[in-house]
Amino acid sequence: MLKQAGVAGIVLATLLSGRALAQSPGTLGWAVKAGGPGADYVYDAIVLGDGSVVITGEYWDEITFGGSTFDAAGTDELNEECDMFVAKYSSQGVLLWANHAGGKYSDRGLRVREVGSNIEVTGTGFGFLTFSAAPPLLAEEEYYFVANYDTATGAFVSASLPPTPGGRTDTPLLQPSVNLGVPNWLAGLADGSTIRTGKIWLAEKVGASTLTSHGGEDALIVRQDSTGAVLWAKNAGGAGKDWGNAVAARPDGVGGVVVVGNFDQNATFGEGEPGETTLFVSGADSESEIFIAKYRLAAESTSTFESQGAQDGYVRELNEGSGTGSGVFAAAADPYAVSIGDDNLKRQYVAVLSFDTSTIPDGATISSVTLRLVRSTQVGDNPFVSLPPLVVDVKTGALNGNTALEAADFQAAVDASGVATMSEPLVNGATSSGSFNLAGRNAINKTGVTQLKVRFTLDDDNDAVIDGMGFYSGENATPANRPKLDVTYY
Repeated sequence: MLKQAGVAGIVLATLLSGRALAQSPGTLGWAVKAGGPGADYVYDAIVLGDGSVVITGEYWDEITFGGSTFDAAGTDELNEECDMFVAKYSSQGVLLWANHAGGKYSDRGLRVREVGSNIEVTGTGFGFLTFSAAPPLLAEEEYYFVANYDTATGAFVSASLPPTPGGRTDTPLLQPSVNLGVPNWLAGLADGSTIRTGKIWLAEKVGASTLTSHGGEDALIVRQDSTGAVLWAKNAGGAGKDWGNAVAARPDGVGGVVVVGNFDQNATFGEGEPGETTLFVSGADSESEIFIAKYRLAAESTSTFESQGAQDGYVRELNEGSGTGSGVFAAAADPYAVSIGDDNLKRQYVAVLSFDTSTIPDGATISSVTLRLVRSTQVGDNPFVSLPPLVVDVKTGALNGNTALEAADFQAAVDASGVATMSEPLVNGATSSGSFNLAGRNAINKTGVTQLKVRFTLDDDNDAVIDGMGFYSGENATPANRPKLDVTYY
């Protein structure tokens, strides 16, 4: 399993705290990529309730997500076969986790969906297929498999060989797209509109617009209203062959639409827009790599709020299991400014962060919220291993009615609990991020301060050894290190 090793390669506008960047429907939100020296293909994607995105597909030779690389199990001097992958990104395009599985022959993930607290991947394999440390699946011929991964962490849960793929009988639906680039339709948005993706060649008229490819074939994304009229159309690409292979959105359209596909050489998304992003393949010999891009479905604004450093800090538990706070540690510019975990006396440490979110319009609907923290240090054992997961609680207004950090913040009531699961930053300077669920988004205060408590789910692991991680506070001298809250609304 892979965890985030650093900041993803995303182009985002740098804003003053609380100042909104307005964007129109059809403009690019973000675009990221994954790939390696072999051919890599993405076949399906879903958008979860918190706006995060899960994708699945296949890779040959090896593939890199963030700072980690997976080798294909079937690649040696005599065999060149593909393995399957599944990966999750935050609502802002930050890699949260990735996983893979494979055997001697070709294995691919074809469809993905959310089932309870798991991500279910349906795909095809042949011979034997190994998932993490679990016993391999065995069959004498090509088969369908169903594999489940924990939605929050990406950890492997289970795998099986059902008599029909995921209980379905429409097996042609699960075949990989041989004719890649064939338009894929997404229907069922609340307003009756549809979205499709595919490709264009040279210059093609789409609705009232003529789109011109950047060289060869470009990826295409089109939104049409309930009558079939084109609302907007975009293309993205470069000198090579690029195409969209699947689209995904929440039924209500909140949070935008995600298009996934493939590109070779390079591909530019959102050309001429504030978020314009150009992706490049990993090397001169690289074959097709995958892209994940999000486009806006409604006119949206994004505000990035910086924490109020004077009110940041952490609170220490009185004693093990007491559930009440005692020691208060106000924020400072040092690496221990925001510490989370436990100590050698088995006491829990909880971080408190404060954001002034009063500039969000009163009538706005918040479509996504992402918290970003920058790791400064680790003390003792890794709490992401011993105390996981790291979660966020939200208070609409001030904890205990007082924005100042105080001991009672430890046990203070919140309006929404466990609204986001933060990714693990593997090195100092790496970013931990988490997307808020609906309850968390609804708890953001549009008229004043929003305070957050950040804590590990397990209060202590009873080993009398420190398990702690420090993050920079709003007092840090480097603006990029300070806690950020990205709020998108319309």
